[in-house]
Amino acid sequence: QVFFDNVRVPQKNRVGAENDGWTVAKYLLTFERGGQEYAPGLNVMLEKIRLMAEKQQTAFGPLTQDPVWQHKFAALEADVLALEFTEMRIKSALSAGKDPGALSSMSKILGTELLQNVTELRIETLGSQSVIWQPQALVPGQEQPVIGPEYALT
Repeated sequence: QVFFDNVRVPQKNRVGAENDGWTVAKYLLTFERGGQEYAPGLNVMLEKIRLMAEKQQTAFGPLTQDPVWQHKFAALEADVLALEFTEMRIKSALSAGKDPGALSSMSKILGTELLQNVTELRIETLGSQSVIWQPQALVPGQEQPVIGPEYALT
């Protein structure tokens, strides 16, 4: 561990007022986090999950016909859409030279949580096929046979 004692910074190199470091850091983080976009990637993942669910057969037909699965999928779609609009509001504020405020931090947290939820839905959609570990099947040129359906490779 490294500790700094009696550190002196020339007045001309100081950012913000003395003892105002946390306020300056929060302001800078607001703009740092404002450039992330989770929604486009999440939408791609949701579309892949929907295609997987069309191929997953249950006793009553494709998994996409299951009302419980449909509810989970629709709820995630709505959450991702809300995140997408929030990300657009952040970009709008930044392009107008405004401070996006706490929205940037909130979208970071929400994006991470939604990524986890989408991943969980993928696992639920694939069922027991999601636990098959076959990294050799993903290596180009290995031509290893795939255990289970091709779309279930993780």
